[in-house]
Amino acid sequence: MSGRQELLSIIWMAAVAAATGTRRYVGLVSGAAVSAAIVVRPNLLPLGVVVGLFLLVRPDRTWQQRLRVAGMYAACCAPGCAIVAITQQAFYGSPLASGYGSLSVLFDASHIGPNTRRYLWWLWETHTPVVVLAALAPWLLPGALTVLCLALFLVNLALYVPYVVFDDWSYLRFLLPTLPLVLILVMAVIDAIARRIGVRRVGLVSAAAALILATLSVREARERNTFRLQRLEARFARAGTFVADRLPENALVITSWESGSVRFYGGRKTLVWDALDPAWLDRALAYVRSRGYEPYLLFERREEPDFRRRFAGSTVALLDWPPMAEVASQVRIYRPDDRARYLEGTAAPTEYVP
Repeated sequence: MSGRQELLSIIWMAAVAAATGTRRYVGLVSGAAVSAAIVVRPNLLPLGVVVGLFLLVRPDRTWQQRLRVAGMYAACCAPGCAIVAITQQAFYGSPLASGYGSLSVLFDASHIGPNTRRYLWWLWETHTPVVVLAALAPWLLPGALTVLCLALFLVNLALYVPYVVFDDWSYLRFLLPTLPLVLILVMAVIDAIARRIGVRRVGLVSAAAALILATLSVREARERNTFRLQRLEARFARAGTFVADRLPENALVITSWESGSVRFYGGRKTLVWDALDPAWLDRALAYVRSRGYEPYLLFERREEPDFRRRFAGSTVALLDWPPMAEVASQVRIYRPDDRARYLEGTAAPTEYVP
């Protein structure tokens, strides 16, 4: 997941760099980049609108130039939008639908307050309090470029604050597409302050500030195990591979965090349980069986208490029988059909997979 966000950051920075350039074909290059970014993450399309508006109103061009560049930009963005619309229509029945579930479940106004506090606090923690200097940019660095950078970041934030509330700082990665722009503004503000107070070697001061911030960021990343993510996140691939190798072809896996990896590595259909009505677990299991599938439950350890609470009216949600497998000491896989046999006294050994 984080790899996709890093790719998005690179693509969006390429789009902004092209849009703010002075070459003749800025609309073509920027539009092509935004088109690619929309294919990778369709919900960030509003960022493309911001870039388009910048091209349409940038003050250093005539209206004729603006219209020509903006038209070229829109034409180059269109293929990405069309690809997403056709794909989602084919897979989910509507150009506006997605595989993540109902928009009414994923987005809610009640999420805005908690998410705003979380994202801003995580930003403060991970990038040091110096990050607030970016807020001074409109006064110290007035101009279209400053407005573009801040608008992109604020729109990026606005797209995610109504989204599902997460409690882990790593979800700050949702802001990676525009976070580099905030850091650019921070450095520009430091440079502007140094010039205003009469510092002689402004370039040296800016370079020193950049080095200090980079050092602090690397230290923070090490403390948060960022450089160990590949090993820590390997459980997704391991669990998915176990599903592919050990579960029957007609298995349907009820899961949440592991839903993507089960589909990608395991090649099995999934049902996301936290999008399921709390009264429908038993009904869903019966429906799955009636369609010829064998249901399995797959959780990360920390998900199990939430699963029990959500489906408190179902005996299956008790998870009172041993899992059939435990992968990487974090992922547990249960076969609901084992429950009755276990309660009758039949042994249900757990297979431990490193």
